[in-house]
Amino acid sequence: MRGGWKKASCAIMLALLPCAGFAADGAISFNKAPAEVIVEVTDGIVDETLAQAIVEYREKNGPFKTAEDLRGVPGMTSVIFGMLGPIDEGGDVLYEAEIPTGMHSY
Repeated sequence: MRGGWKKASCAIMLALLPCAGFAADGAISFNKAPAEVIVEVTDGIVDETLAQAIVEYREKNGPFKTAEDLRGVPGMTSVIFGMLGPIDEGGDVLYEAEIPTGMHSY
């Protein structure tokens, strides 16, 4: 079952962290999600070092207002930014996570 453990891990995180930066449609907010959630939900696109840099950047500079603001995070390369495809959503910046079918999103 290829990738099954990743979906199971995501399911566990969703169950344990119902309010940890997840939007109603299964996306995560780069303004609210803890580093651990960013790493897990982006499926390795963002490693622990970059996830921590995202959290530290928003704590120091305030919330990301546009997706382009993520480019200012130390370690955020054009390749990673392109793979993430961050979305501007009403003053927030989101990453659309893959949520297994039938799973309740928060």
